[in-house]
Amino acid sequence: MPTWLTLFLAILGTVAFLGGLYAVVYLVIEGRRAQASPRFGISGGSSPGILNFWVTWEVKQFALEIYRIKLSHATPGGANQEGVMSISYDPPQTVPFVQPFELTQDFSDAIQSAGPRGSIVTFEFRTTENFSLWKNLYSGKMQKLLSGAKTKSPSIELVLPLAQADHVTVSTLEYREWVARKSRISKLEAAAKAKAEKAAAAKVAAASAAAAPAAEVAAPVVIAAKAADKSS
Repeated sequence: MPTWLTLFLAILGTVAFLGGLYAVVYLVIEGRRAQASPRFGISGGSSPGILNFWVTWEVKQFALEIYRIKLSHATPGGANQEGVMSISYDPPQTVPFVQPFELTQDFSDAIQSAGPRGSIVTFEFRTTENFSLWKNLYSGKMQKLLSGAKTKSPSIELVLPLAQADHVTVSTLEYREWVARKSRISKLEAAAKAKAEKAAAAKVAAASAAAAPAAEVAAPVVIAAKAADKSS
């Protein structure tokens, strides 16, 4: 075999070996990254009508702050063609968690009355940095989950209490807008409380001031009565 051919094959073999090694390392790293990436899903809850929303990720690799889970449905043939509900957190959730919740009545009616593919429900979670993941389920799958069907889900330590849906106006607000709104409401409530306390204090002071002259008038009458007793 000519020397140049031997050298060429050696170089080709080295390149192939390094390329294969790189591919293996890349697949291992990406596999671990994919396993550590945020994942979420829906499962039947502890009783019919209750759903469990779960989300998990590798905390050491992804510093997520989840402030909202959101559901929306599109039901073209139904009386209620669109609907939204959400559950928001302040402070945000920073570790994997399970959130049990119950659909609002309008939302549940739209899903239960739809055919197997008559409605599409979108599940989403959002972070304070505007990162989000979402997935869609047909109404047929949702009906099975609402009846208590379980789906495969990872073991997650933190299970939150059963949550109530946000007020409809909250679902439309981004995190910073929502926090600013809560801050404004808190300040208004504090100002109203301070005003009520001040009014109550003024009322007590006025009552005390009105009672003082009456006491001063009553005192001479008592003294005069005692003087009359002594003279008799």
